[in-house]
Amino acid sequence: MSEKMSRPERLRSVREWPVRQLRRTDGTVAELERQEVAAVRAARTPREQARRAIAGNGTAACPYHRPDTELGAP
Repeated sequence: MSEKMSRPERLRSVREWPVRQLRRTDGTVAELERQEVAAVRAARTPREQARRAIAGNGTAACPYHRPDTELGAP
């Protein structure tokens, strides 16, 4: 910073850095939230596929591991 800057100009300049950092942080938080939503959707899709496979193919589920119970399949 130049010594010829007025005090308000210097203060505005100093204020810019945390504002930029806050914007970056907000962007990072938003991206992480999008990733969490995508992960939940991805997990839900294989779970639904597994439920349909167990319920729809007429094959009995493993009596020891009981995936049908874990998945809430009938």
